[in-house]
Amino acid sequence: VGADCYSIDLSAFVNQQVLIKFEGFNSGTIGNNLFIDNINITGVLDENPPTVNFTANNTTICTNAPVTFEDQSTANISAWNWSFPGGTPATSTEENPIVTYAATGTYPVTLEVTNPFGTTAATSANYITVNTVPSVSATGSINTICAGQTVNLSATGANTYAWTPSGTLNISNAANVVGTPTQTTNYVVTGSNTCGSATASVTVTVNPSPITPVITQVGTTLSITLGVGETAQWFLNGSQLSGETGASISATTPGSYTVVVTNASDCKRTSAAFVVQDTSSLTNINPLQSVVLYPNPTTGEFTIQWSGIADRVSIEIRDMIGKTIFETKAEGSEETIVVPNLHLASGIYMVQISQNNQQTIQKIRIQE
Repeated sequence: VGADCYSIDLSAFVNQQVLIKFEGFNSGTIGNNLFIDNINITGVLDENPPTVNFTANNTTICTNAPVTFEDQSTANISAWNWSFPGGTPATSTEENPIVTYAATGTYPVTLEVTNPFGTTAATSANYITVNTVPSVSATGSINTICAGQTVNLSATGANTYAWTPSGTLNISNAANVVGTPTQTTNYVVTGSNTCGSATASVTVTVNPSPITPVITQVGTTLSITLGVGETAQWFLNGSQLSGETGASISATTPGSYTVVVTNASDCKRTSAAFVVQDTSSLTNINPLQSVVLYPNPTTGEFTIQWSGIADRVSIEIRDMIGKTIFETKAEGSEETIVVPNLHLASGIYMVQISQNNQQTIQKIRIQE
């Protein structure tokens, strides 16, 4: 009972399949209140083949991780034909299949869909990217160095890196780092990506270097102290002096003298330059008769005593690598000077006393 004709607007369902259902309703014990006469359905019939579209819940995955594909095609799809090169399964006729990939790489995906008016296919090249747990390798630019030298370390195979121990590295979270180990060290690098992490290591052997030589002068003789197994090579103004490979040299020519000390591990250290200005006028303050350091050894404070020096003297104390740690001046007539406790670490220090173009160098041992 109602109007002669009902109108229903189905425009909201364009490109979708619509089913129209007629249902009878009996309001009494017998009979039927539904009477169907003429039924007219009007509109424009969509006779176009389907438009293909699809998505995946993840396009960058790890090996053997499942990927769910979802059909997003339009226009009354009735059949699906998927192709997954490199995947399992390799093909599927499901509307929304689930696929896994066992090998790393990039893979295409093809979907072919069918409706009553045709079949359409589309391929997305390089649609799926498959990664795996990284395979990390580590190398050093050199495997053996001398103490004080650096080594370049490199890692490959991952997206991010973390090196340990990091204390002797310029940076610890890069693929390429620079190390300055003070002793033989095994560096371990952990490489990571979205699928996990792996480690690799490289060992750098560190050989000891000689102590930096300190040139001392007595008269026209320059000398250094050589350790067991160490050899020397002297230079004048940067040029090698042939045959001058001992612990001392006669400085008969003015100029800048240096010496390179090499130990049994072929590690080298070069002295600071020692400038000889005029060898013809050099005389020696006899370190045994004129200058005395006492007490020697000392726990800190000590006295420098000399005699026979009339002019002003300069006093300089250096460590064994040539760094000046104390200097002062005194009148030669004073004949003594007390060096205060400088709170130095235990070891050997060089005391140089200079007067005009004369000088002598003696050693003082500090024992805390």
